[in-house]
Amino acid sequence: MTVFGLTGNIGCGKSTVGKILTESGFLHIDADYIGRMAAEPGTAANEEIRRVFGSMYFDENSNLLRKKLGAYVFADPKELAKLNAILHPAIKDEIKRQVEKGKAADPCRHIVVEAAVLFEAEMSALVEKVILVTADDDVRLQRVMARDGLPAEQIRQRMNNQMSQDEKRKMSDYVIENNGNLCDLQKNVALFLYEL
Repeated sequence: MTVFGLTGNIGCGKSTVGKILTESGFLHIDADYIGRMAAEPGTAANEEIRRVFGSMYFDENSNLLRKKLGAYVFADPKELAKLNAILHPAIKDEIKRQVEKGKAADPCRHIVVEAAVLFEAEMSALVEKVILVTADDDVRLQRVMARDGLPAEQIRQRMNNQMSQDEKRKMSDYVIENNGNLCDLQKNVALFLYEL
């Protein structure tokens, strides 16, 4: 059993790879989902985000307005760092808890921790090996525009706020390219599994 980190920049297809690995028998832990749960109404992170960024980023039920806050923080690296300082400790603690629970439930099952900011948030210390999913910038831009309906400029801001794919490649154990269609990606994941 190995604990893998699965990462990649916006629009690379890491979530699709996560689904394929789950279908192949891996236990899947999603850091983005954990981050959303960590900021739910009534949590310490929710209250701290309100204190730091203000009530304008919440609805009447104290739900975080993620797109609105995202547009703000991704335009300013200092503001993004503030948000990350609130959320990342809670996310790391929950990942550790879920990994331990997964190991206890089935010591032979591979675990994959999907995290866009695996390196940036120093979550790579929680895993044994890293899988990087990559795609060309223009491919990623088109995918995110189609998926999220965001303007190209907002997507480019998010892309520019991430560590480069080249830097991540140097720190990764496996690289899965994803410039083609779903069938191509499935073949590339199958090659990874064969190598594993």
